[in-house]
Amino acid sequence: MYISSKATFIRNLSASIINSLITLVLLLIAPLGLATVITNTIAVGVSTFIVCTSLDLVTVWLIREHKQFNLSDQYYPSANQLSRRQRGSFERKRNNY
Repeated sequence: MYISSKATFIRNLSASIINSLITLVLLLIAPLGLATVITNTIAVGVSTFIVCTSLDLVTVWLIREHKQFNLSDQYYPSANQLSRRQRGSFERKRNNY
């Protein structure tokens, strides 16, 4: 699955906004000062955005590391790896799935 950087940014931003709103509601119930509530809400939003972005970068790094080993290559080898007879058999099998 490939997602553009803009879509990733919007996803991370929406996750941080949702977490911030949940935190805001929970902290408004507690008997705390307004400055504490605002500071904690902003801290939760920023930390959520940073964590989501970091996990996206780790995912991209892992995908690039394991891109060399593709499971579909085991089942669907490239055409230049097959003999002419195997290519015909391979295409018939591939079209049946």
